[in-house]
Amino acid sequence: MNLKKILNNDLIISLIVVVVVVCVAIIFASFNNQVIPLFPNAHFHYLPRTSNSLSFLSNWDGPNYLNIVNHGYNSVKMANFFPLYPLVVYVVKQVLGSALNSALIVSWLSLVGAVYFYLKVIEKIFNNTKIENKFKAISFFILFPSGVFLIATYTEPLFSLFLFSAIYFALNKKYLMSGLLTMLATATHITGLFLIILVFFILLEQKVNLLKALIAAVIGGLGIASYMVFLQTKYHNFLEFIKTQHQIHGWLYYSFSNLLHSMDFFNVVFVVLLIVTIYYWWSRRKSFAIYSFLFLLIPTLGGQFGGFNRYVLIAFPLQFMAYDFFKEHSKYYPYIMALMGICWTLFLLEYAGGYIGG
Repeated sequence: MNLKKILNNDLIISLIVVVVVVCVAIIFASFNNQVIPLFPNAHFHYLPRTSNSLSFLSNWDGPNYLNIVNHGYNSVKMANFFPLYPLVVYVVKQVLGSALNSALIVSWLSLVGAVYFYLKVIEKIFNNTKIENKFKAISFFILFPSGVFLIATYTEPLFSLFLFSAIYFALNKKYLMSGLLTMLATATHITGLFLIILVFFILLEQKVNLLKALIAAVIGGLGIASYMVFLQTKYHNFLEFIKTQHQIHGWLYYSFSNLLHSMDFFNVVFVVLLIVTIYYWWSRRKSFAIYSFLFLLIPTLGGQFGGFNRYVLIAFPLQFMAYDFFKEHSKYYPYIMALMGICWTLFLLEYAGGYIGG
């Protein structure tokens, strides 16, 4: 089997890309943390395993997920962290022993699967089969500025796996499988609610009848519904995840005017890109445009941009749009990759040092 044939295997491509990105990130961040002081607030670092050389991949929200792995939902303050990721990590921990190592293994393997289905969706939409185009397509996802959260102890890699696999099966009119994967996504992250809407409209675009699309949506909602039942049983409030997000993290607390005072450079860039994405996809695939629009509601309704740069990472129509544009204007591709690489490195080093968490 020649090299070209091997590299044309989507699973092998996914594995190679993830291994390279993880290794580069570890080398860069390890060196940076040796010369740049870590953020002094210990609250944002995973303290139980500071001796672990990879502990810098579990800052900010990362330690909260590992706390759930080690101790369960021992505080109402944990309610806004959805359960499937820590549950999967807990299962792996029974074999490996270390919550941190188990979480990283789950994240990295999930990312391999996410990239694999990302390619499958790209091939389905753009009829893309060339090896060089596959690597170009992946680069817009894996090197997205906030892409560090795909290799950290966050829910994004597992959610991305469910996201792209659900989309893939919806595009192939497999409504039950798509609904089941959406269910897993809604048990992983609050933005799984957006995926329910996306899958519903994709199925309609694929000429699946309305009843089947509704069945997929109902099945998809069972993930978050199950978590709400758990919250009602444990904390006597099935909306505790919203209450905690409001009281502890300030969501739904600030007015809309607060956005103008709290936004940073990347917030502005991502908002503009999302607006462009909505316009781009509206005449091509309305389901993608609607899904992109939903991400603009996060800061609008929440009254702040906390975590927004991370959430936009899974607003994949943006990356698909970028790939489609630079596929046709390939002479600009090296420049945009250089810019993305710089931004990706910036996010990586700031996160590894504990300075940003979303």
